[in-house]
Amino acid sequence: MDQKYKWIIVFICILIVKGVVKHIKSETNTPETQNENITEIQKDTTHWGNGKVDSISEDQFITLVADFNTDKEKYIGEGPAFVDIFTTWCGPCRQLAPTIEALAESCAGTIQFYKLDLDENRNLAEAYGIHYIPYILYCDSSKIQHISPQEMMIIIQKIQSQKNNSNY
Repeated sequence: MDQKYKWIIVFICILIVKGVVKHIKSETNTPETQNENITEIQKDTTHWGNGKVDSISEDQFITLVADFNTDKEKYIGEGPAFVDIFTTWCGPCRQLAPTIEALAESCAGTIQFYKLDLDENRNLAEAYGIHYIPYILYCDSSKIQHISPQEMMIIIQKIQSQKNNSNY
């Protein structure tokens, strides 16, 4: 595929992600849920699902996500998580970063978000066969898998829906 079209597809994906983030924020920020959301965020500011994108190293990845030296597909975290694998020089990575930060904030208490700089953590790239960036890993109790930004949005909507249904 022509390089120009790849950038167009990445740009469209980013726009879709931003639209879904805006939609999620508007759904979760109703007057009835504002006090609930504030309480959840205050309870969980230094723990899993803290509403932030935590920058991690390979060593932290091994203790928080998976030991990719022994079993790269076995997730060891508490709940669902996304790992944004990026580099500082990557344009699409820089474009995606604010969207992921907004998602982390809107999913506080539900999903954990991590970011890992590939330039500083080459062993991870080799373990997961990462040949392009941005690269997103989704981690849940069943496995760790590479996903696209569109798939990330679908998963987030599903998790948020399940959480909302379980609150009734």
